[in-house]
Amino acid sequence: MKRGYIKIGLCLILSLLVSNIHAQTSEMVHFMRYNPWQIYTSPGTFAPCDAYIALPVISNLQAGVYNPTFRYGKLFEKQDGYPTHLTSQRFVNSLSKRNNWLVADFSTEIVGFGFRLNNLFLSFDYRLKANAAFSASKDFFGMVLLGNMAYTDKPADINMQLQVNAYRELSAGAQYRLNKHLSFGARQKFLIGLANINTRRMSAEIATDPTSYSILLKYQLDMNSSCIVPYRINPTLGEQHFELLADEFALGNIYKNFGLGWDFGVQYRFNDHYTLSASVLDLGFISWKSSAYKLSGEVKDNGARYQDGGFLFAGFNEDELENFMSNSSYQEEVVDSLLNYFSLEANMIKRYTTGLNTRLMVQFDYNLNDKHRFSALVQAARVGRTLVPSLTLAYSASFTEWVDLCVAYTLMKNSYDNLGIGLGFNLKVVTIFASCENIIPAINRTRLSNPNFQFGIVFNWKKKVSDSATQASIY
Repeated sequence: MKRGYIKIGLCLILSLLVSNIHAQTSEMVHFMRYNPWQIYTSPGTFAPCDAYIALPVISNLQAGVYNPTFRYGKLFEKQDGYPTHLTSQRFVNSLSKRNNWLVADFSTEIVGFGFRLNNLFLSFDYRLKANAAFSASKDFFGMVLLGNMAYTDKPADINMQLQVNAYRELSAGAQYRLNKHLSFGARQKFLIGLANINTRRMSAEIATDPTSYSILLKYQLDMNSSCIVPYRINPTLGEQHFELLADEFALGNIYKNFGLGWDFGVQYRFNDHYTLSASVLDLGFISWKSSAYKLSGEVKDNGARYQDGGFLFAGFNEDELENFMSNSSYQEEVVDSLLNYFSLEANMIKRYTTGLNTRLMVQFDYNLNDKHRFSALVQAARVGRTLVPSLTLAYSASFTEWVDLCVAYTLMKNSYDNLGIGLGFNLKVVTIFASCENIIPAINRTRLSNPNFQFGIVFNWKKKVSDSATQASIY
């Protein structure tokens, strides 16, 4: 029967592995069995302490960059270890056709505490979070590095996504151990948005005729933005596009952008050796009302240069070029005429809603004994409108209950060199920890793909743990 449960768990992991989605990262503290913060990445894991207190900034600071496809080593030809010239075509060929992501995130604890009541552990936390995600298609970089003449056979297909979020998170969580086998937990989050940029569509198509070299441009823009500090957007070309209206700020703006989020988790221990757990993190939304704008645009039918929904530029004839070079009033007339093809509108709207970057996680653990554990973690996260998966294989060692060591290898699409390490010291009532999800960039900076780091000092108290595997392996 137990073997049947294990097989079911392995099948769940494999089913996620074959999903046609892209990449994401894991937090190293997730694998530190004595670190109090593991309850945030695994809500079903019962807290490894009886109580904790977190202080501003120093208790949990996390920052990182997620970069699965950009390999700067492919942009330069090296000789004797030094770059000699650009290899633009090789760099462009190394990119994915659509989603080439560059993601940055930051979070820090403002205040937090938790405590145990028999088989129930309650926690309360207040955090500041921010993240930015930009994605561009392969042809975007091709146009920049190779020029439009590289796209005479077919149009350059440019698609981009931009997602920026900054918000505060007030949360209350509970983990409950039903018996020695089963534990589960949930966390309710109250979110207050600070600023947001959200693109629904940002695309362009650029076609170059191989004979006449005329260029046909089409584009579409649909973007929302919001901020607690009032601002004004002026889409008119040649004018000031953005103006911050700090004098109009009102205290009530701080609470206008409200949202809700939830974490859920469950863990089942088959015996002292095998454990299966699953989590759903950041399931929720934020409704943006403060200075909410909708920015939209596309090529406008404004004359002879409008063709098939785009702007056709075939150059100037001899007379037009001569007038343009010598007559300033004609220059202004031509420029104004051309700009009228490119419409851009900014309108204030009542509100709009964005979802959180939800994460799905399934983990299988094998405890060799009370000191050594091997884990396989599969997760898929939402970044913008894309789901991104990863597989992490980790080894955790607790040579004593005072030391946490973990080493993890993360496999992501287009990124196969993510070797992370985490180290924690549990010194009576203080836990000090630091981790990096990829140490490869410290050795080779051209392999900069996932240099996320996290560190903190948490005050926590726990009963002395015996050496038995049943009690020492606190999940």
